[in-house]
Amino acid sequence: MTRTAAVIGHPVSHSLSPAIFGFLSRALSAEHLNYTAVDVPPEKLSEFMHLQKTKPEVIGFNVTIPHKERIFDFADDISAEARAIGAINVVALSNGHVSGYNTDILGLQESFIQNAVDLNHQTVIILGAGGAARAAAYAAGLCGATRLVLCNRQISRAEAVAVELGPIFPNTTFLAVDHNYVFKNEKARLLIQATPLGMTSHASQANEFNIFDSILQGADPSGSFAFDLVYRPEQTEFLKRASIRGLKTMTGLAMLIGQALATWEIWFGPVAKRAQVSQDLAIFLRSQLAAKRVFLCGFMGAGKSTTGQALAQLLSVPFYDTDQIIVEMAGKSVADIFTESGEKTFRELESLAIQKVAAEPPGVVALGGGALINPENLKLIQQTGTLVYLSAKIETLKTRLSLAGAVRPLIVNQSERQIAELLQKREAVYKLADFVIHTDEKSTEAVCENLQQELRKLKP
Repeated sequence: MTRTAAVIGHPVSHSLSPAIFGFLSRALSAEHLNYTAVDVPPEKLSEFMHLQKTKPEVIGFNVTIPHKERIFDFADDISAEARAIGAINVVALSNGHVSGYNTDILGLQESFIQNAVDLNHQTVIILGAGGAARAAAYAAGLCGATRLVLCNRQISRAEAVAVELGPIFPNTTFLAVDHNYVFKNEKARLLIQATPLGMTSHASQANEFNIFDSILQGADPSGSFAFDLVYRPEQTEFLKRASIRGLKTMTGLAMLIGQALATWEIWFGPVAKRAQVSQDLAIFLRSQLAAKRVFLCGFMGAGKSTTGQALAQLLSVPFYDTDQIIVEMAGKSVADIFTESGEKTFRELESLAIQKVAAEPPGVVALGGGALINPENLKLIQQTGTLVYLSAKIETLKTRLSLAGAVRPLIVNQSERQIAELLQKREAVYKLADFVIHTDEKSTEAVCENLQQELRKLKP
């Protein structure tokens, strides 16, 4: 029987999990897994959980924001690690029984092993006091660290982590400090960056980056490791500064792989030839993270969302829909945004959505019909990906919109002539795309095949 699983969150379309578990399913062919991303709004979580318990083919799912804590309410048993961290990121289902786990610690231990980091009787400095920092502290304690320095802007949060984990690791001394602490006498073997600062390199954050230099002063002169839990970008500002000081650096990729393999083993048991599978998965993920984005532009009814979802699945990359991102940001439908706030507000949100996508892992992006009107949007798209124009005749567009029952604010009550004029106006910028795919009388599969052929031609 084909088993099914998913990653659940809200939103979740950007997740790399479908690509990861698609790879593992192919690599470990003895177990075929149908794995998808499922957007579950918070108010629908209870309904979702009860439905999954009735499906014998469902083996479990990964859990991401905002459900990692609320999912505790539905678990019949919870691992010690999940309880200690206060978050569940993997659920296993068996005959309606729900088991909750947290694989962050296993992922961290995998990173330590792969990088030959021995923490026995060593000092570890951790920047942050959230879930990732808590997992890092737990993993360091398991690996024998005798001193853990937890640094956070709000020292009370670091103190809370120390108080909760202290009794679990009686042989480890916990010290909570704020950003004013002097680290130069610590001689830490491992320095861990566990805050969202790892994901940004904006100049406006320059002052915030000063804490990196402060913490790096606490490195052991005889040899230390700097570890940023972020896997994209691969070289974060923290790691760049650590490298200049001569420290060995570790990215979050090994942790991501460790988490994935731990999840697979929870669901299916031990992975044969684990080291080889881990290495192959690392190569696959690096290729995914290095890939350029594919932006699909075109008029309403061109099939951007349908084609985008299908192409993303074929390429094993995330799918993004800027209109959906706008809805999530505004908390209301596109039609309501136009009615209540006007097109100008919508276009401002659209630019923010494109900026957001440009900072996410590369995937396939369905753009709104007017997204390219703003020259700044076009510039960012051309800098960060490949732009594809999905073209269709006006008759085709009209038929598709009619069949879909679509309500598009800009064409409501418009005549065919007026729609054609709007298309003609926008087509000038659509044709700035890297290439055009004509979609008239073509199936989604045929359009995707044409698209892949053209994308291969663009590779050097």
